Amino acid sequence: MFLGKPPRVYPVKGTNAVRIDLYRKDISERLRVPAGSKKGLENLIPGWVEKRNSYIISMLRGLYEAEGSLTISKRSYTYNFQFSNRNKCLLDYVYDKLTCLGYHPERRTYYIRLRRKNEVERFRKLIEYRVY
Repeated sequence: MFLGKPPRVYPVKGTNAVRIDLYRKDISERLRVPAGSKKGLENLIPGWVEKRNSYIISMLRGLYEAEGSLTISKRSYTYNFQFSNRNKCLLDYVYDKLTCLGYHPERRTYYIRLRRKNEVERFRKLIEYRVY
């Protein structure tokens, strides 16, 4: 039960995944999550995340799992580990944390990316990207 209502859970055909649906009137208000575009919001990262390096790494993992992509081209030997978002504060946060962790991210208008092979592989292992 979630907020007094059971979610609908059903398998996704041909995968090892499930889909979870939950409809609840005013769910965003109940969860205290703003509805609509998050583009202009500030202070999206809770302060307690900064207290431990493991929390920061977990936050980065969640952001990359939700809004990230990893592309490795065997033909051209290029690596691209990218986080895309329209929220400038979130992009600033990811860029800052990657830099603090010793990486060399590229900054573009709507994305942050790692392109160095060794950094892509090291960061992928650090956040355990897509390890379920």
